[in-house]
Amino acid sequence: MAEKQKNEDEADSNKFPSLINLMIENGLADNVIRDNTSLFFVAGHETTSSNLSWIGAILATNPEVQEKARNEVLSKIPDKLTYGALRELTYLEGLIKETLRVYPSAPTIGNRFVPKDTTIGDIFVPAGTSVQIDLLSMGHDPNIWKDPDVIRPERWSPENLTKEQRNSWMPFSVGPRVCIGMNFTILEQKIFLVYLLKRFKDIKLAPGGSVQSIPVGKSVTYRPEPDKLKIQFVPV
Repeated sequence: MAEKQKNEDEADSNKFPSLINLMIENGLADNVIRDNTSLFFVAGHETTSSNLSWIGAILATNPEVQEKARNEVLSKIPDKLTYGALRELTYLEGLIKETLRVYPSAPTIGNRFVPKDTTIGDIFVPAGTSVQIDLLSMGHDPNIWKDPDVIRPERWSPENLTKEQRNSWMPFSVGPRVCIGMNFTILEQKIFLVYLLKRFKDIKLAPGGSVQSIPVGKSVTYRPEPDKLKIQFVPV
């Protein structure tokens, strides 16, 4: 029986090779395999986890946002959850994007070097300069976002969003090297939030709970302070 199972596992591995197997078969060094595996874990799970933590904090401290999100879920997904129904959850998607605006999982994009002398507006940037993009500040810039500290998922309706706002929102980077997991994580978070909002009729801060962030640089991602964020979930 064990031998049969082993043969079946090997057949499945050959039919559906894992990412690690593919890297081994292509001769990647052990340290490269390790680094890529760590990257997939951090980028694919840690960022989703941190954003859902922030959404929990937002729902607990913004009852009107919570009510609108729950009403949308209950009205558009009364029964079976389908991919088509998920696409109709525009307010919930706005909530996810708004959370990433205020609390980007990676608050900066850095370690980029200017290959040649460049002028941006009135600023001269010589070749070799190290450049960082401060996503946290961009998401709170009052010249770009009206009332930037207010959580407003409605901002993300096509009729409300400006070109400047679209271009300044880059939690997944932007352009040809945009993160390939962007659509996946938004879909993943939608599914989680659908079940959360349908299962619990109220989400609020527990006694002694507060919303505070871990200082930038003290964690892999920008996330709430876990010892401070205490949330109470009231079941239906």
